[in-house]
Amino acid sequence: CLLSESLHSMGDTEASLHVINLAIASDPGCAKSYVRRAQCYIGNHAYKTAILDYDHALTLADKSELYRMYYERALCRSQLLSKAWNQLYAMQRGERVPCYYENNFQSGQPLPVTLSAIDMNPTCMTAFIKQTYVDTAADFTKSMKASEVMSDPYVERAALYALGGEFNRAYDDLATAIKIDPHNLNAYISAGVLKCKFSMYTASIECFDKALKFHPHCALAYYNRGVAYHILNVWAQADSDYTKSIALDPTNMDALRNRGIARCHLMNFQGAAEDFEDVHKNAPDDMELHMGLGYVYLKLSRFTEAIALFRSLSSKNPVAIDAYLDAGNTFFTMALCMTDSTNMTAAAAALATTNAPALSKADTSKSLLQQSLHCYLRATRINPTDVNIRLNLAALFRAKGDESNADFHDERAMMLLETGQFAHAMEHMNAAVNISVALSPIVAMEYTLLVKNKAMALHELHRRRQQLTPSAPHPTKRAEENGGRTRRMSVAAEVLADKKSILGIKKTLSVHLANRGKVHELMLDVDAARLDYLNAVYFDPLNFDVYFHLGTLAVHERNLNDAIEYFSQALVINPKLGVASVNLGVVYLLLQSYDLALYHLDMASTLIPDCAFVWANKACVYLKLDRVDDAVRNFSYAMKCMPTFAPFYVYRGRLLSSQKHLHDAMVDFAAALKMGYTGEL
Repeated sequence: CLLSESLHSMGDTEASLHVINLAIASDPGCAKSYVRRAQCYIGNHAYKTAILDYDHALTLADKSELYRMYYERALCRSQLLSKAWNQLYAMQRGERVPCYYENNFQSGQPLPVTLSAIDMNPTCMTAFIKQTYVDTAADFTKSMKASEVMSDPYVERAALYALGGEFNRAYDDLATAIKIDPHNLNAYISAGVLKCKFSMYTASIECFDKALKFHPHCALAYYNRGVAYHILNVWAQADSDYTKSIALDPTNMDALRNRGIARCHLMNFQGAAEDFEDVHKNAPDDMELHMGLGYVYLKLSRFTEAIALFRSLSSKNPVAIDAYLDAGNTFFTMALCMTDSTNMTAAAAALATTNAPALSKADTSKSLLQQSLHCYLRATRINPTDVNIRLNLAALFRAKGDESNADFHDERAMMLLETGQFAHAMEHMNAAVNISVALSPIVAMEYTLLVKNKAMALHELHRRRQQLTPSAPHPTKRAEENGGRTRRMSVAAEVLADKKSILGIKKTLSVHLANRGKVHELMLDVDAARLDYLNAVYFDPLNFDVYFHLGTLAVHERNLNDAIEYFSQALVINPKLGVASVNLGVVYLLLQSYDLALYHLDMASTLIPDCAFVWANKACVYLKLDRVDDAVRNFSYAMKCMPTFAPFYVYRGRLLSSQKHLHDAMVDFAAALKMGYTGEL
């Protein structure tokens, strides 16, 4: 046994198993040999095989050895439980989970598995987890009975109870562990962490204080106490505790990252930059760290490094709104610095490193504002309704002092729309349209004709629709994953580059008309909205957003055939428009064309997988097809995307109730009621 243990500690598991097998062959009645082999199996993640050896060892062991064996078997079951939980989560995400056979290094013996291949489904896995949970708790209980003076089993069982949501039992076990051993470090830390979970931060700090009283060199206790102070916004104390934790454990990157955040709040940006840079060396692909480090560089007027970080982030993640927003903020700040003599040196140095041509102070500021506008518009294309972006654009336009700009009025209207000020939003949208129309006499003449002859735009739309006949759907075609995130209201940044040409003016006018149509629609003036959408199509027949708006209007008016045509046109122009695929799937669902509905919803799930209503509508289709299990699974996906949307819990609860899963159904109903659901269950 000693030789096997030595080999195992050296990392030679195969030799260790060979030696212990020889020991078992020479003395089959030695319980310690089976325990040693079980420990080798645990090192190879063969938990069920290890449990078999613990079972056999318990039949051979003396009474004095039972405590340790029950305790080790409980720890082994805990690891098996964690493995099974991870497999269940993977199944719920829709991933394929293979049946992992454990290698027990014994020929001729049955190979234990987590579950057999036929039972690898969420229902069977959930039942297996519940049974393993009960068996693990029972083993900890047996271990406690075998030795009433040991506190470790109580600490471990408390962790198990906390994992299972039995928090009162977890509290009781931790209190018992501390009563048995008042110096138990793990018990104090576990109690502190558990109290943090329920926002009992002062009580958790008291637990960490007691842990440090008996164990003053524990890095984990300092770190957890720092987290509690961090949540309470006691930044100086959090900084102090993180510093002590890092001194004791320099490898704790979480402490280093958190100390950087605390130092930002303490205005110690130089110290924060040092912390973030150290973490960045170990986690160069951490997107959130890029944002934090860029923010610190911006505060230190290190503009070149900040811009480089934000551009790197946007190149790695083309839909990173924060990266474009912060890059725009950086250019905006540099432009403001050019007008401030105290900060002009840093901004000028940043421009010098970008090989920019020598410009006057005014031209340089204007160039920086233009680059800031470009970044903000890129962010707007990803999320057109983000209020922060709109506010930044408004500040930018104010800095430019150009209120005669149609885009200024458009952006102002969008912000007013977010706050429900429809009348004021309409005033600004009218101003945006009028400014765009006045840019060209030709455009002004066409717009006047459209206003006087309301049928003109509709006739032109019918003529042009013949030229954009949508292709038939093909199940093997899939759009790229990153597209399709444009919402119902957008600012087409690409049309702003060529405003001086007739075509550019028409495209810009089309955008403003579409946005005005949206305002009309929210004001319940459907006829005026439709007219603006049709006029927008007249000026830019490739504006896919307008077709989407027209399709949505048609759905509301139950003109489903027209809706199909409009959404299909939008997808012909922009196959990545995920929301159009969703709505097209809904239309086919209403028409009871379930195969086509599933096709378009599948397409939408690849384009906008984080949209809960994609999965909810797929669940409705499966329900119509009497595929209840698939419907339950898709409602679960929807709940992951919108975990606080109570109706999803009600819908899934009804389905679970129909399948006689009454306990799970009651859990869903209770969750919905707790979220404030007042409808009928």
